Amino acid sequence: MGIRVIPVGAKRQTLSIGQVLVREWIGKPLCSLPFGLGYMWVGWNKKKQGWQDLIAHTFVIREKRH
Repeated sequence: MGIRVIPVGAKRQTLSIGQVLVREWIGKPLCSLPFGLGYMWVGWNKKKQGWQDLIAHTFVIREKRH
């Protein structure tokens, strides 16, 4: 899809296992509970982060495919 999840403010470009678990197991279910409001939050957030990204300290970026 040409997107990638990276950590906020880190020099490394890979997520820790803790960030993955928090984002996938806690953040995503939390986002979908109140009518998907956590996913719609991307439209209102200046940095375009959903709740799962805010909780796990991550960003989703576009990446060129080779």
